[in-house]
Amino acid sequence: MVQMEEKHGPLETIFKEPPNEFRMMPFWFWNHEMVEKEVTRQIKDHFDHGIGGEFIHPRHGRLTPYMGRRWLENVEAAADKCKELGMPCFLYDEDNWPSGPAGGYITGPYRKENRGKYLAMFDEEVFEGGKNVQYKLDYKQISPETEFVAAIAVPNPDDYPSFAKVIDKQQDVTAFVKNDVLTWDVPEGGEWCVMFFAMLVNPPDGNLNGYIDILREETVKEFIDFTHKKYAEYFIERGKKEYLGTVIPGIFTDEPSMAHMSVSAAQMLPWVTYTPAMPARFQEMFGYPFNQVLVSLVHDTGAISAKHRCNYWACTIDMYVNAFYKQIHDYCDTINWRSTGHVNSEGAFPSHIKNHGDFFKVFQYMHYGGVDQLTEDVRPDHIEDLWNLQKNPYGGMANEMLLASKFASSAAHLLGKPRVLVEAYGTSSWDITMASAKRVTDYLVATGCDLFVPHSFNISEDTYRKGDHPAAFNYQPYYPHWKRLADHCGRLCTVMNAHSGTLRADILLFYPAKSFHAEMMPTSSPMAESIGQFMTHN
Repeated sequence: MVQMEEKHGPLETIFKEPPNEFRMMPFWFWNHEMVEKEVTRQIKDHFDHGIGGEFIHPRHGRLTPYMGRRWLENVEAAADKCKELGMPCFLYDEDNWPSGPAGGYITGPYRKENRGKYLAMFDEEVFEGGKNVQYKLDYKQISPETEFVAAIAVPNPDDYPSFAKVIDKQQDVTAFVKNDVLTWDVPEGGEWCVMFFAMLVNPPDGNLNGYIDILREETVKEFIDFTHKKYAEYFIERGKKEYLGTVIPGIFTDEPSMAHMSVSAAQMLPWVTYTPAMPARFQEMFGYPFNQVLVSLVHDTGAISAKHRCNYWACTIDMYVNAFYKQIHDYCDTINWRSTGHVNSEGAFPSHIKNHGDFFKVFQYMHYGGVDQLTEDVRPDHIEDLWNLQKNPYGGMANEMLLASKFASSAAHLLGKPRVLVEAYGTSSWDITMASAKRVTDYLVATGCDLFVPHSFNISEDTYRKGDHPAAFNYQPYYPHWKRLADHCGRLCTVMNAHSGTLRADILLFYPAKSFHAEMMPTSSPMAESIGQFMTHN
């Protein structure tokens, strides 16, 4: 508490009137035509209702062109007003979400290199020994952009689908595929099973022209140049370089993932995250060919399974973390920004692993780690009720939400991060009460969160905007009383911040990332599901 008092004064003073940096800073949806007069009016209105800062969030309904001149001028007007009121003005790195495609500008029909890649086993065929086969591959029906990658042959086992007894005899027959035809002399002595693998590519349609190849450093650099760098250069051009790291402390990234696969025809195929540079990186890291792990990713191969799978995940995590999080973190360091936000599916197992591989390695390269708290109920005794999806589409995720905030705060303690952000109250519907919001607030503070980003305050609720994951708290009938909750939240965050004391934890729970990596086949397995059930239901 000494450090806090040196900066803000005695505890009694800061508890009575919490500093802005510990007050709520909502997701502020810019979801209509942006007009500077209305932007500055709403900031003052938020301030009068106990809000300490803003997270400007481009959102559905936006009419002002994203990252165009008028957009940037409105951001500048917001920053100017926040400076006047002593409020931090955080930015957001995407048009809607998830973060990466830069509003679809770096993906699209002619940017295949930037769209997400995945490796799928699209066919598995058994051939009689001693025969010459000519087998036509049919993978273009998945999508026109699908590319053949590998063919691996293994003696067909008596106890299929386990290949544990025969994996040492696997052969890479990729070189025998020409013009999409496998021409191969099958070895004598029984049947052989050939597995065919192809690279899937997210299509250039749907949300943001398809999600990015988040393992590709060049793609992420293009995203940073379009968004982070463009914001920074605008303020430098306007003679306000001093805003970077002060008035504008940082930028929010929202739900990035290495598993945003949107190839609809391949949803039922066994697939893993991939990028064309992966085989070379794998060889560099582990000293043997990437193709040797492919069978182990989709089948049981006995004792060697764990080695191959763990090596695959280690390579993927290395590429994922360095391409996305480290590049953003390092660029933010150059302009004194703090990178913050939250990842996709942070509370669930095994999807938590499928999306990120290792939550703690991701958080290593975020200045403020964070979490998404969906729904309004955090009471374990209400879990059964929340499986009713009529109220909101995320009701069944309640168990995950109970655990997610502990992941974020544990990562912050382990990695020495000063704040734990939470995107709070999202998708709770219009009937969320202040009492319910307070209950969520208390739980999140108790589990380690101290930077609240309410979801949401909105520029407009005109027409269909009302249905965008409500509630918008600045349009609620109880909004005149919001300052009471904002003061309560600010006081808790002030006194419970990591600088105010030392964590005392009596129980250590190991994070079983490698246990998942060893069991995932390729994105789940009965054992992985069992581990997940233990983590979220005990």
